[in-house]
Amino acid sequence: MIKIDGLNKSYGSLEVLSGINLQLKKGEILCVIGASGCGKTTLLRLIAGLEKPDAGKISIDGSQVSDPRLLIPPFKRNLSMIFQELALWPHMTVFQNVAMAAEKNNSKKTASRLVNEMLGRVSLEGFGDKYPHQLSGGEKQRLAIARSLVAKPGFLLMDEPLSNLDPILKQEVIEVIKKLMTGAGPGVIYVTHNMEEVFALADTVAFMDNGRIVKCGTGRDMFESTDIALIRSWRLLNKLEPDARGAG
Repeated sequence: MIKIDGLNKSYGSLEVLSGINLQLKKGEILCVIGASGCGKTTLLRLIAGLEKPDAGKISIDGSQVSDPRLLIPPFKRNLSMIFQELALWPHMTVFQNVAMAAEKNNSKKTASRLVNEMLGRVSLEGFGDKYPHQLSGGEKQRLAIARSLVAKPGFLLMDEPLSNLDPILKQEVIEVIKKLMTGAGPGVIYVTHNMEEVFALADTVAFMDNGRIVKCGTGRDMFESTDIALIRSWRLLNKLEPDARGAG
């Protein structure tokens, strides 16, 4: 489990996160939604260990990994992260990109087997000798997913991973994610502002506004909320117009 208690983060006088409380179990997908600048990416960076909180604490699998005086490094947190920019190694082949992660805790022979298995799971068989610049957008996304999962992390953090894809490729990658996360998959924290992705993937949704989590529940819970401010923000995220009766 990832457990977050009372997390705060500021940059100078700008408060970015305030009083964040969340829990995520392995095998669950938590989608964090909210407008640009609400603190979603900062939250992921704190969970990943790329930054230290000003207050509060983060625990992973029962062990505390962050508080204002503690910062366990990312490679000791049993998690992987997919950045919006993907951060693929351009000078390495598809196989080498995935092998970099697989070889950390395995022999080269075992790592090679794991890489080939993972490339098959994301439908990149036969792409091992290609370089990232030779791949389509959807193929790059699948490569980033393969690299993140080959080491079998307990948790996966995803920062708007599909924002640069057209609708057809986006649906293709969503199906890959759904297939990989069934059963005993890792717990996933998935940051997005796209509601199509939320309804396709989320077990739980956390809605952020101005650095706070203002509501947490299923997608339907959120959509049917009677909180007017939340509904207005929801409509802005989805570019929905108020109905003819002016109910928004």
